[in-house]
Amino acid sequence: MTWLALIALLPVGVSQPDDDPFAYTGRIAQYTSDRAVVAPASGGIGFSVTIDAAGKVAPEAKFALSKPSWKGEGSLALTGMAYAGGSLSGSFQIANATPTVLEGIRVDWVDLVERYKGKDAEGKEVILSRSKALTSDGPWMTADLQPKQSSHVQAFKASGIVIAPETVDVTLRGSVSGLALIGHLNISGSEDLFALDFDGRGRLYVTSNANGAIYRMNPDGSGLSTFATLPGGSISIAVNRSSGEVIAHSWNADRLFRFSATGQDAEGLMQDDEVPGLGGWAWSGRYARDGSLFCVFGGTLSKMAGKKPAFVLEGVGAFKFEEALFYDFGPDGTIWIGMGSTVFRVPADGKGGTRPIIGPSLKLGNVAGITALRCDAAGNVYVAERQDAEHYARISVFDSQGRFIRTFGRGDSKPPGEDEEIRTGQIHTQVRSMAFGPDGRLYYSHGHLDQPIVVFEPF
Repeated sequence: MTWLALIALLPVGVSQPDDDPFAYTGRIAQYTSDRAVVAPASGGIGFSVTIDAAGKVAPEAKFALSKPSWKGEGSLALTGMAYAGGSLSGSFQIANATPTVLEGIRVDWVDLVERYKGKDAEGKEVILSRSKALTSDGPWMTADLQPKQSSHVQAFKASGIVIAPETVDVTLRGSVSGLALIGHLNISGSEDLFALDFDGRGRLYVTSNANGAIYRMNPDGSGLSTFATLPGGSISIAVNRSSGEVIAHSWNADRLFRFSATGQDAEGLMQDDEVPGLGGWAWSGRYARDGSLFCVFGGTLSKMAGKKPAFVLEGVGAFKFEEALFYDFGPDGTIWIGMGSTVFRVPADGKGGTRPIIGPSLKLGNVAGITALRCDAAGNVYVAERQDAEHYARISVFDSQGRFIRTFGRGDSKPPGEDEEIRTGQIHTQVRSMAFGPDGRLYYSHGHLDQPIVVFEPF
């Protein structure tokens, strides 16, 4: 097992239709559908600009964009800034001076903090502060940036700024967020690395869809061992983070296989066409954060109570499950289910549900052809969408309410040409499985031949 250098992947030739922008650059709102809602800013690398009591602001500012795990740093440059009529206007540009790819870059103005002259409880004059809401014509995306690439210069306007007689100064706060490509993992001699999950000790489990092996390793690829072997290739695996129990799929089997934390065979879940929720092909299992086991047989999703379902979901409202289901759980137990080009949000008790993310559409906030779905520790939902004859693959991210945050996976600001290789950081064909490591890093697999597992770090 080795960490690979950042590499170019395999070539592809795909047409670029006018309604599928390869590099989303500009205001997010210009790319969203009518139904989509853009999530507020959360996290990221902060920056700030201060306006004094006379309304003066430095016309230019530059901020470093870096994380401890990065080599080198990027930068945010603000230029042409001026304050007038309660608004700050100017332009910004992101430059990537790191040796890796920065993807899904989003720029937000978040809020403002006013410092003002006031009095304390004893009537003495003091400087106080208060936070206030801030509006803008953003947020903005800058497209995925290769090393030494810079984004287009984009104009911004932030409004809602009030300079009162008691104001000392006003500081506008913003953030830059996205993901950095950390590297690749591969297993020498193995092909079709497919399903991924982590145990409670932070170890990564990987199935092979070629030889049925279940591998276990540390997040950096060290400590590789074969945890267990299935009778056939496998496209799904789940690990109970409390007990270490593992449940996995194997082709042409009438059950989901179960293993103890030490890799010993345990009694699996048998297909039973006489029991609702256990009829049809044994597709996948996944553990909720409280350790509850859910599984998919045929076109149903069931929460298990021992060997029998506690409840069975055959659909949500008038929508019936008919295709492969991709699912995961938020920190509060919310069940997120992807099918075709729709994502459903179901309460933990399985009653009711909504359809906050729909498609098929490449407009931001919609999805098209779901191939994997996972939730991070904050409850954000990552939805992988496939490449087809007209569209490039991508991963779209939504918050715990189904509001759009970002999209990434294109790896550059322009698409490959007919004779060019896929660029580093670009999804090869489609994502087959995703998992989040103990440090919040995203791992995803292509499930295709010798393609490596790709590792991103959100920032």
